[in-house]
Amino acid sequence: MLTEKQIKLLKPPPKGRKSYSDVYGLCLRVTANNHKSWSIQYRQNGCKMRYTIGKYPIISLKDARKLTIKKLKEIIYDT
Repeated sequence: MLTEKQIKLLKPPPKGRKSYSDVYGLCLRVTANNHKSWSIQYRQNGCKMRYTIGKYPIISLKDARKLTIKKLKEIIYDT
C-alpha cells in the first residue's frame, strides 16, 4: 500500500514509465519526466483493462482510492 510520503519520495525512472500498485487495482504511474498519474487496472470479460483517473497531486492518494472504489462499483453493476 502506498503512502503520501512514499509518493513524494519516488524518483522518476531513467526512461519510459514505472507503475506502483496500491489497493483494488489502483496504480500510480510515474514517467521519466516525473509526471504522476493514477489509473485502475481491472479485468472485464477476461480482458485486462485500464482506466485513467487523473494526475497526482491534483488527485490525492485518499481521493484516488475513493474514486477507484466508485469506478469499480460502476463497472461491476453496469455489466
